Amino acid sequence: MALHDNLCKMRKKKGYSQEDLAYKLGIARQTVGKWENGQAVPELAGLIKLSEIYGVTIDSIVKDNDGCSLFPEKQQHSDSDAIIPFLIRGHQKICLTEDHASIPMEITTITA
Repeated sequence: MALHDNLCKMRKKKGYSQEDLAYKLGIARQTVGKWENGQAVPELAGLIKLSEIYGVTIDSIVKDNDGCSLFPEKQQHSDSDAIIPFLIRGHQKICLTEDHASIPMEITTITA
């Protein structure tokens, strides 16, 4: 869904007319109409106000909501769960004391 479609959908979901929304934003009704027709886009300050009015993130306003994502949800059991402890074990550092005796440094892992 394109930005202008998101803007229109969110406004209607809240039950606002273009005039109501324009008043809340302190802009002309025609500006809201141009956003929703794809003839113009809101500036950052407008997006911030919209996100506050609608109670959503700016991302949810500007991004397509087509189910595709560059950052898919983390799977419960993935290779990345094992890679961090593996790398930590493989790269443990040795601490040198003042008398140059080496003492292995213990590294603890934090699991979520």
